[in-house]
Amino acid sequence: MEQQNKLTENREIIAFLAEQFPACFSITGDAKPLKIGIFQDLIGRLESDERISNTRLRQAIRHYTSSIRYLSSVKEDSLRVDLEGETGDKVSAEHEQHAAERLAEIQAKVAERKKQRAEQAKAKRKPAPKKARVPARSSEKKVDSKPKKPAQPAKPATPVSESELKEGLAVRIVVGSSPVAATITEVLKGSVRVTLQSGMNIEVATNKVVQA
Repeated sequence: MEQQNKLTENREIIAFLAEQFPACFSITGDAKPLKIGIFQDLIGRLESDERISNTRLRQAIRHYTSSIRYLSSVKEDSLRVDLEGETGDKVSAEHEQHAAERLAEIQAKVAERKKQRAEQAKAKRKPAPKKARVPARSSEKKVDSKPKKPAQPAKPATPVSESELKEGLAVRIVVGSSPVAATITEVLKGSVRVTLQSGMNIEVATNKVVQA
């Protein structure tokens, strides 16, 4: 005789029980309150079946009776069923209250898990802060396409002799670091009045007057 595989998962065992005892167990639709002592009845009926150990069977029954579907069926005055679906004792108010409390705990945990998953999904969808763009540094210096004009050598400052000073003469006046263009408007003793290109009229010593 071929040895049958052992059933170790709660899901597999409950599916097996629903197949063997359909009037008692179910995997879809409304569940029925089980007879008190149903575990002992199962041990007697499955004594020769080596696919399920008593330990695994107990775990599967606990899993089945802790589900939301089963706890929702435990209502006061509902009739409990045995393996053949025969009805027996009524569900007591105490058992209904216990089932309702357990159901509320499970539903609260489920709601909390959903909330956490929603927050995690929201965090993943949130765009990361944009980093400030740093312009790439060019390894090559920018080359000016316009050729630069060669620097003109500074014109030497040649003083104008007092005998050459006269009104209307274009000259340069030494002010600051470099001479500026000007026109003599009046020749005075030891100085001259000039008009700069900006239109300003000033008086300077004759030793500050150089050729234009």
